[in-house]
Parts: sequence; structure tokens; C-alpha cells
Amino acid sequence: MSYIPLPTPQIDQIASITFSPLDDQLLLSSFDGSVLLYRCQTPSGQIVPKLMSKFHADAAVTSSVFLPSRSTFVGLLDGTVRQIDFENMKLTSPIDGDPKTSINDTSSISQALNHLAAVPGQDSLVVASNYAGNLKYLDVRTQRPVFQHKTSKIFALDTTARYVTLGQASQQVQIYDVRKWNLPCQTRTSGLKYQITALRNFPSGEGYVLSSLDGRVSVEYYDELPEVQQLKFAFKCHRHKDKLKGTDSVYPVTTLRFHSQTNTLFTGGADGHVCLWDWQRRKRTKQFVAVDGAISHMDINHDESMLVVGTTDDLYLRARDYNDDVDSKRSTVYLRRLEGKEWTKR
Repeated sequence: MSYIPLPTPQIDQIASITFSPLDDQLLLSSFDGSVLLYRCQTPSGQIVPKLMSKFHADAAVTSSVFLPSRSTFVGLLDGTVRQIDFENMKLTSPIDGDPKTSINDTSSISQALNHLAAVPGQDSLVVASNYAGNLKYLDVRTQRPVFQHKTSKIFALDTTARYVTLGQASQQVQIYDVRKWNLPCQTRTSGLKYQITALRNFPSGEGYVLSSLDGRVSVEYYDELPEVQQLKFAFKCHRHKDKLKGTDSVYPVTTLRFHSQTNTLFTGGADGHVCLWDWQRRKRTKQFVAVDGAISHMDINHDESMLVVGTTDDLYLRARDYNDDVDSKRSTVYLRRLEGKEWTKR
């Protein structure tokens, strides 16, 4: 099955794309403050996306998360986390700061929240990070921070029921035990030479994969026993050989997702391709047809039958401020059915 374009209104560059953990609702947010909620399938299972709600904040929405309780939270340019009240089409007061915090405070891009994540098994806990290296654990039920910590720049983040794992500057990885907030239980250097771009935990929770700007993925394990650490490896991907020149064009790997039913790994790259990997055998089993543009976001729905990818022009990354005008290409979003022999592990 080919990609199905998501009918989006005119929006700025995509900041996040997230499927609900309970159904086929899809949340899309952008840097112009747009938050769009879609239903992606009909009752008969056909992919027919329909826009259910549209909300516009007065500042850039830089991250978002669905909780199992169906609550929806967004991180903003001012560094606050707020819940979306879709019924009344408004944002609540920040759950992590002064209710009088200005939604238009754009004094520092580094304060923008680049990641929001739920912690499995803890329905009221949200983990938030920003580019400046601030890590927060927020209790959305009490509307207060549980813990805050300052570390180095954070480029990637993922959670398991036990760990919060950060991909940071200088290829550093910090691992926090969710039962002990105050300090990382492990700090290590990844097996990558260039900046970390994405991080995703194994479905088993035994380890994680990291990707980098130079088209590589590193497979790593939490257990520090030497015999386990010997299982680590890295592989190249999203590279295209010019047979005439004998050179490779190398593209960043921008996003990672596991398919738990088949224990396969999806990688998305700036070359516009999604690749499927039997990662334990270090073998690529499928490369989907390229979309128009660099893939920046990817997610898989709750029953792992549907894939969403989004493209983003990275010109905005070179702007001095989120409010700067940049002549960038419009973001696009695509849905794709995951089924049959064309994508499962061989």
C-alpha cells in the first residue's frame, strides 16, 4: 500500500506527531501554534483521516504527548507544559510554573520544550526536557513538578517503566532510574561519532537504539555486565552510492520506531525514505518509496497497523528566533498501512 497524504490546513513546520496509545487518534502540532487532532480510520478499518479538532496557541507548540487517561499535553516555546482543553478550545494554566507565565515569552529558544514523554505504568507522570538541558518530572494530577534536574544539552529522550534515557551533546547518554530521580544511574558515551538525533527503547526494555547525523544507528544495552556490553554494535543506513563517482551521499537518521509484534526497527531519514530492519541480524528487509522531503517525525499506532511520517524543512533550525521569517518548504504528513508480507520480518 502506498502513502496516503494527511489533509492538513496551511501550517508551519511540524513540531511533533503522536498517535494515541488507546485508539487511532493522531495529534499533530507545529511551530506556528497549531494543534490538530485527527481520527485516522473508519469503523471498517479504512484509512480515511478526518480532522476532529483544531486549536491554536499564541506561541510555538514545540512538543506534545497523549496520556493513557486521554489527556493531551503540549510543551511551549516559553518552557511551560499545558493541558489542551479541546471542549473549550483553550490551554490550561502551566502545570510546571507560575500561572501568570507569559505564553509569549520567547526570550530564549533554548527554553523551548523539545520532548514530552509519558512513563509506562505511571499515568499521571510526564517527563519534559529542553535544549538547554533542563529535565523535569511533572505530576499532572497535582499540577506540580516532582523533580527538576540540570544537565547538558538534550537532543533525544525516551522512557520505559524503569528508565528515562537521554541522548545528549558530545554523544553522551544519561540513564535515570525512575525510582531514584536525583542523579543518573549510568552515564556513558555512545558508539556514535556524530551528534545524536533520536533514541528509542527496545520493546523488551533491555536496551535502546540511537541514531546520528552521519547515517548510523547504534544498538546498546542497559545491563552493565561485560558479556552483555559485548552485544553492542552499530550499522550504517540512509546512504546512497554514486556508482560513477564511487562516493556515498550520507543522510541523517532523524527518527526511530520499533514494531513490537515482529521485533523490527523502522528508521526515517533526511533522504525521505523509511527503512525496515531486522536489527538483530543487522539486515535491511525493506525500503519504502521516498516521500517528497526530509522525514523528521514518525510514529506507529496503538495496534501497530499504521505508520505516520512527517516531513519538515530544516531551514527553521538555522533561524535566530522562532519568530524569524524563513522561506521554508511546507510540511507534509503521510499515513501508510502496515500489513502483509511486504513489510514483516523475513
